[in-house]
Amino acid sequence: MVKGRKILIIEITEQEVRFLSWQSNWGKRPPQISFHIYPLKLPGRGDNSKFTVLQDVLCSYRSQLKRKGKIPAYLLIPLENGFYREFKLPWIKRRERDSALHYFLQHEVPLLADGLVYSYGVKEEKQPEYLTVRVTAAKKEVIASYANCLQRAGYVLQGVEYAANALGKFLELSGKKKILHLQEVEENRIQLVFYRDGYPEIIRELDIDQVELNKYHVYLGLNDLDLPVEYLSTDSSMLTEKVAELLQKAGFVQQRLNMPENLNGNWAQLVKEQGFKVYALLGEKLRITAKLNVDFYNIFRRRQKAKAIVAILGAFGLICGLTVILLWAPLAKDYLSLQAELALLQSKQEKLLSDEAQMAWKEWRNKQELSSSDLERIQKAIALMPSNLQLMRLNYKQRTLYLWAECSENADITQVIAALTAEGWREPYLTDYKYQNGRIAFAVSVQR
Repeated sequence: MVKGRKILIIEITEQEVRFLSWQSNWGKRPPQISFHIYPLKLPGRGDNSKFTVLQDVLCSYRSQLKRKGKIPAYLLIPLENGFYREFKLPWIKRRERDSALHYFLQHEVPLLADGLVYSYGVKEEKQPEYLTVRVTAAKKEVIASYANCLQRAGYVLQGVEYAANALGKFLELSGKKKILHLQEVEENRIQLVFYRDGYPEIIRELDIDQVELNKYHVYLGLNDLDLPVEYLSTDSSMLTEKVAELLQKAGFVQQRLNMPENLNGNWAQLVKEQGFKVYALLGEKLRITAKLNVDFYNIFRRRQKAKAIVAILGAFGLICGLTVILLWAPLAKDYLSLQAELALLQSKQEKLLSDEAQMAWKEWRNKQELSSSDLERIQKAIALMPSNLQLMRLNYKQRTLYLWAECSENADITQVIAALTAEGWREPYLTDYKYQNGRIAFAVSVQR
């Protein structure tokens, strides 16, 4: 019997590593499917020693395969120091979009842009008015760390993307447009992902007290959604099931999402036996087959190769230049003429840089004038805030004010928002909320 290529997908979560491999057979025979789960005890988020632990798990699975050579694998990772964003830009020609978006990100997230690897898709465009794009970004060092870990464990990395993308593709099989998914990421901590047409529009994490599960606390995590959400999905853990029950009783969601029924054969049996644990893996299988997967690793390698090529060409050009000078030293007159032309070009470049500096200075002065009036608004708003409020931090950037504070009552939060809106700030949004030891820590953003 002739067999097709064997494909392996690895999903890494906070608690375990999941391996799904399959090999298609020619004809009508069902594929050979293998699914394994290995527990993973990570030291904590941000701790680089976790890659040593992960490498041991990958090596354990690799050893039981009894295959020679390195094994090709696709990788799904959790959202870690990356983001999903939607941007509305002026309409841009297709061939200029890559460079335009790179320029935009450098101004939107100036401290992070150079350290990001990203992919984007066009959500909507109306020529010649606007262009709406969805950007998925990851940190280069995170992608490089995962790639090095797999290579040391004996794998050839075929691609990397977020598990949230793959899960959205599987949930899309249900045919439902708006789905809220809950999954436990750590003890007493859940992740909420709102999918629209299979795309993760909103991803948020909440600390959940299993003893006093607070409806208002969960509501704050959903306050920018159009409630009620049509369908709800969970990872079937005890914590997410409790939260799901609370959401349904409160009327925040309409009904639970049933398992997609358009699977057949061995795949349907796998979903029936393993449930949520294979959702993202099967979603990634569909994305790979349709060539829709966001491959951070190949994007990262292309840019690294481009930098290497530029460096090689630069060195080659330098060698060629030195060779020409040595060979044609007698023609010193021509060389001096070239030097004079170079000096002229440098002078023109300095003039252009000076003009750009003046423009940047003018733009900065204009922003300072706006910032002065906004500072007066902020001072007035602070004067109206509750006396028992403990203001922790303020940040004002790109017409948006961010405020971090602590209080003892939810009513104090309402009073803070009222004070800000009274001073002309608009679109108040509660970005964070945490109750601990009788105190409430929260964060609010408002627009100018």
